[in-house]
Amino acid sequence: VLIGPDTSIETFEQLSITRANDPIMSFKHLNTAGVGQMAYTNYYFKNTGGTPTISARISALHTTTNATQPGAALHLSTASAGGSLSERMRIDSSGKVGIGITAPTAMLTIANSTTAVNTHIYNTYTDASNYERGILDWNKTANVFTIGTEAAGTGTVRNISFVGGNIGIGTSSPAYKLDVAGSINAASVLVNAVPLLANTTGVTLAGSLVIPLSSQIYTPSYNSYIEFDNRSEEHTSELQSHSFISY
Repeated sequence: VLIGPDTSIETFEQLSITRANDPIMSFKHLNTAGVGQMAYTNYYFKNTGGTPTISARISALHTTTNATQPGAALHLSTASAGGSLSERMRIDSSGKVGIGITAPTAMLTIANSTTAVNTHIYNTYTDASNYERGILDWNKTANVFTIGTEAAGTGTVRNISFVGGNIGIGTSSPAYKLDVAGSINAASVLVNAVPLLANTTGVTLAGSLVIPLSSQIYTPSYNSYIEFDNRSEEHTSELQSHSFISY
């Protein structure tokens, strides 16, 4: 079928629409305005038995009636092998995009009925064994949200996990507000806004320092020192047994 001023049609074309400026193909719903009306474009492929079967669909849904401009949403649907046609993505009338959800609550909402929701952002992708990617993962069973990166082809994930208000770096099961599986390098560490460890000429501890049995306190140089200072005359500072100071 040829529509427009063009006089030729390619052999592979069943429908060709031509126009001097921007070609337009329109679908008009002729019934009285009503929420729930839809317009479809269906795509069919033959199954192994030779029967044409609907395999994908783009549809527009009338969502809101209005005196001037009706509201509408756009749906994208596909069918899995051996399955049935299901909506996969929706753009609602306000522009929110939902993947796996029919009522997106943000500009992009992703949902999954299984245990995990994964978003992978690839920098390079050659094949399944050669890639670099960033990962956003939500596991609703374990109640874990993870931000991570994966080295190309190694399967090694470097992650930050959020679990029940705790943050884990290098661990997916943090037991503390901040739980790090590895070494920490910091210019300073504050406890109640007071420096505990600082890259300065001295270290000040406001509060108690608990040293486990058979632990060591050491100074980094010969002329460094550790001072125990108690400003109250009612108390004395003491070093618990089983520990020692070395320099």
